[in-house]
Order: sequence, then C-alpha cells, then structure tokens
Amino acid sequence: MDNELVDVMSKSIGKDVAVFQKFLLQYGKMENTLFYFIEGEDFDYYNVRIKKNVYSKNIIDYSCEGKKNVVGVRNLIKEKLCVQGNNSLKFFVDKDYGFETIPEDIYITDWYSIENFYLTEDIVFNIIENILKVNKTSENFKKCQSYFKQTYKEYSKFAKQMNTFFYTIREKEKIEGLKRSNFNQFKLTKFIENADLCSFKMKILSFEELLEMYNIEYSIEKITFKKNSVLFDENDHSNFRGKFELEYLKWFLNSIRESIASGKNDLLKNKTCRYDFSTDCMLILTDYAITPQSLIDYILKDEKLISDVVGTV
Repeated sequence: MDNELVDVMSKSIGKDVAVFQKFLLQYGKMENTLFYFIEGEDFDYYNVRIKKNVYSKNIIDYSCEGKKNVVGVRNLIKEKLCVQGNNSLKFFVDKDYGFETIPEDIYITDWYSIENFYLTEDIVFNIIENILKVNKTSENFKKCQSYFKQTYKEYSKFAKQMNTFFYTIREKEKIEGLKRSNFNQFKLTKFIENADLCSFKMKILSFEELLEMYNIEYSIEKITFKKNSVLFDENDHSNFRGKFELEYLKWFLNSIRESIASGKNDLLKNKTCRYDFSTDCMLILTDYAITPQSLIDYILKDEKLISDVVGTV
C-alpha cells in the first residue's frame, strides 16, 4: 500500500467520519449493546465504571481524536440513524477550560478532565497504603504523607502559573478564532528544577518566558494574565489541566516506590510493588479514582427506560 495513503488513513482513524463508519459496521450486527465514544485513550477510567453500572449489556467503545470529533460523531449518528430496541449510546468529553458549547446528551466531566479524578490527598494516601504496601501506622507512612504535602505544595505554585498561562492562551484563541497552540510539546519533567524528594523544586517561569517557550507569536497584555490568575487556586486543582496533574502523580509515586525499595530519602528500606507508574498509570489506579455521582447518573440515564420498554414487547 502506498505510504502516503497509509499516512492519510492513520491520521483519519479518530476523526468523526471514520469513527462513524466503524460504528455503522458493528451497530447493525449488535443487540442489547451500549456503544460509547470518548476522547483519546480514556477507556481505563470509563470501562470500569460503565461495566459496574451496566452489567447486563454488551459494551463497545470508540476512541475519537479530541472533543470535536466526539461531538462530530454524535451529530452524524443523530442525523443519520434512529437507535432502536435495547441498544444505547453514550458520549464522554472533558470539560477542559469550558470554552466550547457541548450538546446536553454528552457527558462533561465535573472537573477539568478525568486525570484530575486521580489526584487528591485521600487518593494518594490510599494508594501508598494499598498499592505501595506502606503500613498506615508506620514511620514510613508518616514520611510519605509529609513528602506528598511538601512536593504537592511546590507543584501547586507552578501549576497555578501554568494554568493561568494555558487558560489565557485558550481564551484568546477562542475569541479570535486562532489556531490552537500545542500544550503537549513539554512534559512536566521539563519544568522540574530539583527532582529529589527532600528538596523538590519546580521552575517558575514568567509569562514572557512561557510565551517564547510555547512559540506564541501574538501579544497579550500582562494584565490579562493577572486577571485570569484569580480563576485558579493552589488549594483546589479541579480546574487545573489534567495532564500535568497525572504527570505529577506518576513522578511522586515512582519517587516514593524507588525510595522505599532502596532505603533512600530517610525512608526505611522495605518491599514494595514493582509497578512503573509511568506506564499504565490510569489502569493500575482506576479503582482509586473519584467517580462523580453525575457520571453514574449519566451512565444509568435511559437504561431503565430501555429495559422497561423492551420488557413490555
């Protein structure tokens, strides 16, 4: 097959039309099935929660390339299909900074993204106890708690600055119809100045430095950043960009695991799990993440109605 054609096909896999065509091929052959559509690779989070609440159906998932294509495939299905019988459809997107208008039948996360549901103090301490196997009454556990509070506080100062920057750029892009900047070009580790648990330190860059770093060519008045900074609270990460939240969690858990395994950073050497949290983190930790009631309500919406209607036929 021509390399150019292969490249075009690979780039179109997550687009709404391609996902819609894939859905059509399966839809006509299936009964008693819940078809659901998500952004990117969020299956590890949603699969567990859907299967737990809709255990009487077949479940088929579809990955879309971003929020735009989830909305796009939803529109195509609504326009061209009438879902009948006991099949059902669900659509899931991240809220992000909330600039887009999303149809009411699509679930929008309460927080910025599902990654945010993995990072709270209670969740982290639960993971330390149950996955890293650190006894809750031990000195190691107390030190792990202390390290989390210290590093999270340092990370939070950085995260507020970065989210003010990201929000301001997305706001300008939305208002002026500009091409979206790529915020994924740098990982969190790019901004860590000192990665030691005992002396963890983040780089705090000025807005001018961030504009240059992310190749933002248009000008923005500094007062705009100052105005938007009040939207973000170091003590409330619910509207912080989820990718950095998850990357911080991966860094912290790996640092604690490695320190316990080797007896470093004033932690007593002990056996711990062998997980590398840098890979499959959301799968490993999915049972520990928050499940909002709004998500359960959305998953269950119409399911009882469908079963009642089918049962009367």
